[in-house]
Amino acid sequence: MVAVIALRNTHAQIYIPNENVVYEGTFDQSDIAVPGLEIPITDIRSTLTGVPDLANTTPASITGLDIQEDHYVLTEVYGTDQRKLWIEPDRMIVVKETIHQQNGRAVTRNYEEYIKVNRLWRPSVVVTRSDSTAEYLELKYESQTPNGGLAPGELTLTLPRTVRRFPLAEITVN
Repeated sequence: MVAVIALRNTHAQIYIPNENVVYEGTFDQSDIAVPGLEIPITDIRSTLTGVPDLANTTPASITGLDIQEDHYVLTEVYGTDQRKLWIEPDRMIVVKETIHQQNGRAVTRNYEEYIKVNRLWRPSVVVTRSDSTAEYLELKYESQTPNGGLAPGELTLTLPRTVRRFPLAEITVN
Protein backbone atom coordinates (compact mmCIF):
# COMPACT_ATOMS: atom_id res chain seq x y z
CA MET A 1 0.00 0.00 0.00
CA VAL A 2 1.25 3.47 -0.85
CA ALA A 3 0.16 6.29 1.42
CA VAL A 4 0.95 10.00 1.54
CA ILE A 5 1.16 11.21 5.11
CA ALA A 6 0.97 14.86 6.12
CA LEU A 7 1.64 15.80 9.75
CA ARG A 8 1.24 19.31 11.11
CA ASN A 9 1.37 19.92 14.84
CA THR A 10 -1.34 17.56 16.15
CA HIS A 11 -3.23 17.16 12.84
CA ALA A 12 -2.70 14.27 10.41
CA GLN A 13 -3.87 13.36 6.94
CA ILE A 14 -3.23 9.90 5.55
CA TYR A 15 -4.08 9.78 1.85
CA ILE A 16 -4.28 6.46 0.00
CA PRO A 17 -4.13 7.31 -3.72
CA ASN A 18 -5.19 3.89 -5.05
CA GLU A 19 -8.44 4.13 -3.09
CA ASN A 20 -8.78 7.94 -3.38
CA VAL A 21 -9.43 8.09 0.37
CA VAL A 22 -8.05 10.40 3.04
CA TYR A 23 -8.22 9.78 6.79
CA GLU A 24 -8.01 12.98 8.83
CA GLY A 25 -7.84 13.78 12.51
CA THR A 26 -5.72 14.90 15.41
CA PHE A 27 -3.12 13.11 17.49
CA ASP A 28 -4.67 14.27 20.74
CA GLN A 29 -7.10 11.37 20.27
CA SER A 30 -4.59 9.10 22.02
CA ASP A 31 -7.12 6.41 22.87
CA ILE A 32 -7.92 5.80 19.20
CA ALA A 33 -6.20 2.71 17.82
CA VAL A 34 -5.79 1.66 14.22
CA PRO A 35 -8.10 -1.36 13.75
CA GLY A 36 -6.17 -4.59 13.28
CA LEU A 37 -3.03 -3.05 14.70
CA GLU A 38 -4.20 -1.80 18.11
CA ILE A 39 -1.46 0.85 18.20
CA PRO A 40 -2.72 4.27 19.30
CA ILE A 41 -2.60 7.12 16.82
CA THR A 42 -0.01 8.91 19.00
CA ASP A 43 2.35 5.94 18.65
CA ILE A 44 1.96 5.99 14.88
CA ARG A 45 3.08 9.63 14.89
CA SER A 46 6.35 8.63 16.58
CA THR A 47 6.81 5.87 14.02
CA LEU A 48 6.22 8.27 11.11
CA THR A 49 8.48 11.02 12.40
CA GLY A 50 11.24 8.57 13.37
CA VAL A 51 11.73 10.07 16.83
CA PRO A 52 10.15 9.42 20.22
CA ASP A 53 7.65 11.98 21.45
CA LEU A 54 9.46 13.78 24.26
CA ALA A 55 6.86 16.52 24.75
CA ASN A 56 5.85 15.24 28.20
CA THR A 57 9.38 14.44 29.41
CA THR A 58 10.45 16.59 32.35
CA PRO A 59 13.09 16.09 35.05
CA ALA A 60 10.26 15.18 37.44
CA SER A 61 8.96 12.44 35.10
CA ILE A 62 12.32 10.60 34.98
CA THR A 63 12.34 7.80 37.55
CA GLY A 64 15.50 5.92 36.63
CA LEU A 65 18.67 5.75 34.59
CA ASP A 66 20.58 2.48 34.17
CA ILE A 67 23.22 0.99 31.90
CA GLN A 68 22.26 -2.24 30.11
CA GLU A 69 24.25 -3.90 27.32
CA ASP A 70 26.19 -0.75 26.41
CA HIS A 71 23.05 1.43 26.35
CA TYR A 72 21.66 4.00 28.75
CA VAL A 73 18.13 3.04 29.76
CA LEU A 74 16.02 6.00 30.81
CA THR A 75 12.79 5.19 32.66
CA GLU A 76 10.05 7.75 33.00
CA VAL A 77 6.47 7.88 34.21
CA TYR A 78 3.92 10.21 32.70
CA GLY A 79 0.33 9.96 33.80
CA THR A 80 -0.32 6.28 34.39
CA ASP A 81 2.08 5.05 31.70
CA GLN A 82 5.71 4.02 32.04
CA ARG A 83 8.21 4.43 29.23
CA LYS A 84 11.76 3.19 28.77
CA LEU A 85 14.20 4.54 26.21
CA TRP A 86 17.37 2.66 25.20
CA ILE A 87 19.97 5.25 24.18
CA GLU A 88 23.23 4.53 22.38
CA PRO A 89 25.75 6.71 24.24
CA ASP A 90 28.24 7.32 21.39
CA ARG A 91 25.75 8.97 19.03
CA MET A 92 23.08 9.77 21.67
CA ILE A 93 20.35 8.14 19.58
CA VAL A 94 17.31 6.23 20.77
CA VAL A 95 17.44 2.65 19.48
CA LYS A 96 14.42 1.27 21.35
CA GLU A 97 11.38 2.55 23.19
CA THR A 98 8.78 0.65 25.21
CA ILE A 99 5.59 2.07 26.64
CA HIS A 100 3.68 0.12 29.28
CA GLN A 101 0.18 1.49 29.57
CA GLN A 102 -2.15 1.33 32.56
CA ASN A 103 -4.52 -0.96 30.63
CA GLY A 104 -1.73 -3.58 30.54
CA ARG A 105 -0.91 -3.09 26.86
CA ALA A 106 2.72 -2.53 25.83
CA VAL A 107 4.05 -0.94 22.65
CA THR A 108 7.66 -1.43 21.54
CA ARG A 109 9.33 0.68 18.89
CA ASN A 110 12.77 -0.12 17.43
CA TYR A 111 14.70 2.59 15.57
CA GLU A 112 17.15 0.89 13.19
CA GLU A 113 19.72 1.48 10.46
CA TYR A 114 20.66 5.03 11.39
CA ILE A 115 22.20 7.33 8.77
CA LYS A 116 23.49 10.87 9.12
CA VAL A 117 21.34 13.41 7.28
CA ASN A 118 22.12 17.13 7.52
CA ARG A 119 24.29 16.47 10.59
CA LEU A 120 21.38 14.62 12.27
CA TRP A 121 21.30 10.89 12.98
CA ARG A 122 18.03 9.53 11.55
CA PRO A 123 16.68 5.96 11.56
CA SER A 124 16.03 4.41 8.14
CA VAL A 125 13.70 1.79 9.63
CA VAL A 126 11.19 2.12 12.46
CA VAL A 127 9.31 -0.98 13.64
CA THR A 128 6.35 -0.56 16.01
CA ARG A 129 4.73 -3.55 17.70
CA SER A 130 1.91 -3.93 20.19
CA ASP A 131 1.81 -6.93 22.49
CA SER A 132 -1.95 -7.16 21.94
CA THR A 133 -1.64 -8.37 18.34
CA ALA A 134 0.72 -10.18 15.99
CA GLU A 135 0.48 -7.26 13.54
CA TYR A 136 3.19 -4.62 13.40
CA LEU A 137 3.98 -1.43 11.54
CA GLU A 138 7.33 -1.22 9.74
CA LEU A 139 8.28 2.06 8.15
CA LYS A 140 11.28 2.27 5.82
CA TYR A 141 12.49 5.64 4.63
CA GLU A 142 13.72 5.69 1.04
CA SER A 143 14.98 9.26 1.38
CA GLN A 144 15.06 11.85 4.14
CA THR A 145 15.53 15.60 4.11
CA PRO A 146 14.88 16.96 7.60
CA ASN A 147 14.87 20.75 7.80
CA GLY A 148 15.04 20.89 4.02
CA GLY A 149 14.25 24.60 3.89
CA LEU A 150 10.65 24.19 2.78
CA ALA A 151 8.06 26.75 3.81
CA PRO A 152 4.88 25.43 5.52
CA GLY A 153 2.83 26.37 2.45
CA GLU A 154 4.97 24.08 0.31
CA LEU A 155 4.08 21.14 2.54
CA THR A 156 0.32 21.40 2.07
CA LEU A 157 -1.22 18.16 0.85
CA THR A 158 -3.44 19.00 -2.12
CA LEU A 159 -6.09 16.32 -2.56
CA PRO A 160 -8.29 15.58 -5.58
CA ARG A 161 -11.79 17.06 -5.43
CA THR A 162 -13.24 13.56 -5.65
CA VAL A 163 -11.40 12.27 -2.56
CA ARG A 164 -13.53 10.45 0.01
CA ARG A 165 -12.87 11.77 3.55
CA PHE A 166 -13.03 9.70 6.73
CA PRO A 167 -12.07 10.33 10.35
CA LEU A 168 -8.58 9.16 11.30
CA ALA A 169 -10.17 6.83 13.85
CA GLU A 170 -11.72 4.81 10.99
CA ILE A 171 -8.44 3.97 9.23
CA THR A 172 -7.95 0.30 8.46
CA VAL A 173 -4.80 -1.69 7.81
CA ASN A 174 -4.90 -3.90 4.70
